[in-house]
Amino acid sequence: MNANRLRTGIFLIGIGVIFLGNTLGYLEWFVWSDLLRLWPMILIAIGIEMVFKRSSLSFFSYLSPLLIAACFIYVIYDGGAVAEKGISTEIRQATFSVSNEEASGLDSLKIDLDLSLGDFDIESTNEAAFTGEIEFYNKEPKFKFSKEEGIGKISLDYDHNSRKFRMRQGKGCHSTIFITDKVPLELSIDAGVVDLAVDLSNIQLARLDMDSGVSDVMIRFGDKSDHIKANFDIGVSDLSVYIPEGTAVRLHRDTGLASVSYRDLGLVKVSKETYESPNYGTAERTIDIEVDAGISDINLEYYDSGRGKI
Repeated sequence: MNANRLRTGIFLIGIGVIFLGNTLGYLEWFVWSDLLRLWPMILIAIGIEMVFKRSSLSFFSYLSPLLIAACFIYVIYDGGAVAEKGISTEIRQATFSVSNEEASGLDSLKIDLDLSLGDFDIESTNEAAFTGEIEFYNKEPKFKFSKEEGIGKISLDYDHNSRKFRMRQGKGCHSTIFITDKVPLELSIDAGVVDLAVDLSNIQLARLDMDSGVSDVMIRFGDKSDHIKANFDIGVSDLSVYIPEGTAVRLHRDTGLASVSYRDLGLVKVSKETYESPNYGTAERTIDIEVDAGISDINLEYYDSGRGKI
């Protein structure tokens, strides 16, 4: 049997085993998002086979099906996809908050959100430094607030690493997070399999770092900061970014097989994979956007900040 037929057979068997495990309840549905993250391994496997199959070292071509088999074994066992029995199907709710009084005296705020599954809305508020109205299954998310020398730190961990939430359940959870518009903010979001809407139009944002897996993400920037730095590291996601008119943009993209649309921005190429607004060097407001993406659909466009919500 040649390596090509063996690789194809193992691939089909692996797909069938996962579907069977899903339907019988032995495997969690999030196993598919983990498998999609490993798609470059298919290219590596095919490349190894092409290099060695007609050489004196042809036996190395059988590393190709072994790599495919290793991917399936990894996502099923090491990825924690084996279903846990006795998991509650009841949605619970918790509220985490930091009042304006608790956050008094802050010069800046750093917020780290680790979001696994579900729908999340992030908006601004002047009534508190932070309020999270979070829906979840089983284990309550972890929340922490601290401040030191004028810098506040908030972290919310929605149990992304433990994998105790089922994808089919997590999609039923809807959570809303409100963030203060009173102090400059650095925001970090690690999104797993989520539907995420982030409205930062009234927030004094200095920096945004986003890492997303298989997600649908909408980001709306505002005009409350002179300069914003935004980094997007996304896998298989739909990303829509809205930028207020009058803001000059610098875009650096490393986007592989992603589809990227930014025609509305009127950017010009200044170096390899870097594009800028013609007035970037003289504009009053600027935003630097860096995108590192796999197989994703990305759209960047301007909006009229005087028209309210998009």
